Amino acid sequence: MKKILFFTFILGFLNSYSQTYEVGKVIDSIKIKEAQNETYTLYLPTTYDAKDLSAAIFIFDPAARGRVGVEVFRESAERFNYVLVCSNNSKNGPYQVNFDIANRLLADVFLKFNIDQKRIYTAGFSGGSRLATSIASLTNAIQGVIACGAGLPVIQNQRPHLESKFSYVGLVGDEDMNFQEMHSAKTFLNSLNIDNEILTYEDGHRWPSKFQIKRAMGWLELQAFKHRLKPINHDAVKQLYEASYALADSLKIKQPYNAVVEFERIKKNFNSYFQLDSISRLIQTIESSKMYKQESAIKKRIEQKEYRLTDPFLMKFREESVLGRSTDDFSWWKNELKKLHKEESTHQDFFSLKMMKRIRYRLMAMAIENSNAFIASKQFNHALYCDNLLVLMYPDRPYWSFRLAQSYARLDNFSSSLYHLKKAVQKGFKDVQNIKTSKSFEKFKSKKKFQKFLESLD
Repeated sequence: MKKILFFTFILGFLNSYSQTYEVGKVIDSIKIKEAQNETYTLYLPTTYDAKDLSAAIFIFDPAARGRVGVEVFRESAERFNYVLVCSNNSKNGPYQVNFDIANRLLADVFLKFNIDQKRIYTAGFSGGSRLATSIASLTNAIQGVIACGAGLPVIQNQRPHLESKFSYVGLVGDEDMNFQEMHSAKTFLNSLNIDNEILTYEDGHRWPSKFQIKRAMGWLELQAFKHRLKPINHDAVKQLYEASYALADSLKIKQPYNAVVEFERIKKNFNSYFQLDSISRLIQTIESSKMYKQESAIKKRIEQKEYRLTDPFLMKFREESVLGRSTDDFSWWKNELKKLHKEESTHQDFFSLKMMKRIRYRLMAMAIENSNAFIASKQFNHALYCDNLLVLMYPDRPYWSFRLAQSYARLDNFSSSLYHLKKAVQKGFKDVQNIKTSKSFEKFKSKKKFQKFLESLD
C-alpha cells in the first residue's frame, strides 16, 4: 500500500496563514484551499487561542457527515481543549482515495491553524475508524487514535511500520458486529508494544455516546502525561481517577465481571499516581464471589460459541462470493439460517441474546458491504448474490427486496426485478419516489407492465 505523506504538509505549512473563526461554535463546510469541492466541519474550543499551539483531532465519519462527527466530540473537546476537524468528503470507500482526501485536509488545517505537531490525533467510526487507524499506522505523525466500532484491517494485513508508535483507544458496543474483532485487536497491538485500551458498553453499531468519548479522551490525556507531551495536571488526574472509580464501583453488584475489568483498568492507568493496594484487595473480593465466577464462565463460553456459530457462515460466504453465485440455490444458507433462528429462540439469557444480535449484524454487514463493493466494481452478478442473502436473512424487511430488485435491474432481468419490487411494496416499502427516480429502473419505464406497476403506486 502506498504510504501517505501528509506529515510533509505539516512541516511545510505550519503557521503560514492566519484567519479568524468563531470559537465555541460548530462551523460547517470550510473550503479546502487546494480543493474547492472538498470541505470540512470545524470546532474551536472556547479556550482556543490562535497564538498557542493546540492539540487537534481529525475525525472521519463513514458517510462523510462532518457535523455528526464533530458533535460527538464537542463536549470533550471543551473539557480537554482540542481543535476538532471532520471531513465532509471522506467516507467508506477505497483507501487511496481517502488518503488523498486526508492529505488535502491536513494540509489545509495546518495552513490555517496553529496545531501542535506532537499532539495530532485521528478518530473515526466504522470505516472511518479503520481509516483513522490506517493513517496512524502508516505514518509517524499521529499521537493517538480513537477507534469506534471497527478494528485494524490494514495493519493486520500489512504489519505497521514499527516506528509508527501511537496510543490506541477502541470503543465498541456489546451488540456491535465488530465486538470480537476489536477485542482481538488488543493482542495484536500488544505484540507491537502499542499502548492500547478497549472500552465496551451496552450499545450497537453507532457512534459512541458523549460519555464514552469523554472516557476515551480522558485516557488519551493520561497518555499525554505519561509520554510527557504536556505537563502533568494532578487535579485533572484526580478527576479522571474519581470518574473511573465511580463507574467501576457502580458495576460491583449487578455486573461483577465488568466491575473487575474497570478496576483492573484503574490499576493499570493510575498506579504511577496513587497507592492502589485497596483496589487490588477489592478485585480479589469480587473475583471470589459466586456471581463473578458464573459471569466469567458464561463470558468464556459465549466467546467460544460465537466463533463456532459464525465461522461456517464466513467460510461459505468466502467460497461463494468469489464465484458470484450460490452452489446449491441457497439451500445451505436456508438450512443454516433456520438453525441459527432455532438457536436464538432457545437461549434467552442476557449474554446469549447479545451474542445472537452481534452474529446477525455481522452477517448483514458482510453481505451489504460486499454488495456495495461489487456494485462499485461493476461485478453485478456478485452483488446479486449478496443481495439475495440479505433477503434470506431478513425476509420481512421491505428494503432488502427493493435492493434485490435493483440488483436484477442492473443485469437487465426485468421479470425478476419487477417481481421483487412488488414484493417490497407488499412488505411495506413506502418510498415510491425512490422507485420512480432510481436509475436502476430507468431502462424499464417504456415497458407497459412497469408503467402499470408505477400507476398502482399512486
